Amino acid sequence: MKRYVLLWLVFLPLFSCGDGGGKNPVDAEKEADSFDGEVIAFADSSLEAAVRVVLGKREGEMVEDDVLALTQLDASGWGIAELGGIEQLKNLQILVLKDNAIVDISPLVGLAQLKLLDLDNNQVADISPLAGLAQLEGVILDNNRIEDLTPLLDLGNLLTASAQGNPLTASVLSVFTAAFEGEFTGAAEDGETAGDGGDG
Repeated sequence: MKRYVLLWLVFLPLFSCGDGGGKNPVDAEKEADSFDGEVIAFADSSLEAAVRVVLGKREGEMVEDDVLALTQLDASGWGIAELGGIEQLKNLQILVLKDNAIVDISPLVGLAQLKLLDLDNNQVADISPLAGLAQLEGVILDNNRIEDLTPLLDLGNLLTASAQGNPLTASVLSVFTAAFEGEFTGAAEDGETAGDGGDG
């Protein structure tokens, strides 16, 4: 629990200093230009609804200019199953998607600026799409279906990770924690706990 709290404390400044601050880091003046740019579409209507709430744009087409200022998105508990279209939110740095029904996270590959990702309590098994997110510094993967953590080892900037409540074996955890240099919290299916992954 301590490390879970630490993970959020590390990135708290990002929440407070983003564009517009708080949960709506969007320049209101962008709405005047909402007819400029490509139309933004999402595969899941619940994801679209969550984005609309943050943008304050409950109806009408969403276009590229509407979302370029969006650096933070909290879409927790919206019942989201598909992430198709989220790659259009190119400037996201903080993405919270906990308590949904997400299986496929491949659309996240397009979020090159992402620094913090929270996927707690979903149905994710394959985290290989995260390997290309070079800017990622913190990730919460608790309560999913993950059996392999090695994609996280490709992330040179990753400082902290949590993967509790996954079907991880003791051998998988042992290999991962021996190689991971950041803070890690996780436990094997038999309850064996992994602590710090490195000296940092």
